[in-house]
Amino acid sequence: MKKDMIKALKIAVACCFSIMIAELCQLDFSASAGITALLTITDSRKKTLTLAIQRLFSFCVSIAVAILVFQATQIHWITFSIYIFFVVWISYYFQWHGTISVNAVMGTHILFSPEVTSAFIVNEFYLIFIGSTFAIIMNMIIPKRTYRELINEDINYIESSFISLFQHINTYLLNQDNTTLDVCIQKLEDYIESAIQTAIENNENINQEESRKYVHYCDIRLEQVYLLENISFKFKQIKNLCEIDIINLTYLINEIIDDLASQKKPHHHKNQIQLIKQCFFNNMDNIEDKAILYGVVLDLEEFVEKQIVLMQYNV
Repeated sequence: MKKDMIKALKIAVACCFSIMIAELCQLDFSASAGITALLTITDSRKKTLTLAIQRLFSFCVSIAVAILVFQATQIHWITFSIYIFFVVWISYYFQWHGTISVNAVMGTHILFSPEVTSAFIVNEFYLIFIGSTFAIIMNMIIPKRTYRELINEDINYIESSFISLFQHINTYLLNQDNTTLDVCIQKLEDYIESAIQTAIENNENINQEESRKYVHYCDIRLEQVYLLENISFKFKQIKNLCEIDIINLTYLINEIIDDLASQKKPHHHKNQIQLIKQCFFNNMDNIEDKAILYGVVLDLEEFVEKQIVLMQYNV
């Protein structure tokens, strides 16, 4: 929602200034400068800049087509159809798909002009130039800080969600009900997948090093979610948990929660995990359940290892 509001604000401001400047320059069809700004703003600076450059190239081609077509026929509806045919065909050929709408608008201006004069060409060029320029300016000014804020919000939510998930795991160990756990895991998985999409978009809005760290952060967090899914699946297969196993697991999980909350590197858990593995088989009762619990501890160990790697990336 916040991202959509930011984009809407960028478009509104760019359109406002584009039309204002076009009117100050006394250009015909000044509203088209605002339409150009609206159609040029995208979710990334790079795409906006690329689209603006494509607009200038396609403008030259479209003007050439307009001159030729208007010399061939003066019946407006036929002229416009032929113009659109060549503009669309050429745009698809050169992969200028995003330029078609603005060139079509320019075609409507041609319909109401007696001929394609040099003054008309200059007028249309300035409309496209002004609209594209303000689209680029708005994408340069606004995204950098606000997208970083969105990234930080994602990270804060993900970190707190992992803490909550481990608290749910502790709750399961006490009452063997993991219904809530499954729901929370799926919710976090969906959120991280959405965050990865945001990371891909931000690859063109922030510096490459920062973008790389954020993408790597999201990838590791998603892998950790898959580990928690494995743990939840294993819990469903356990028939009975003895008290000492519950104590060992809850102690380890509370340590992981403490590390997540305080951003500490969990190096000290490795020896603790090894001791817990050995404790499972001191008593050979319920050997199947203990084997499953052993797999749970392996998943927790891998989670800790990924947490150590993650601490190297200061996003």
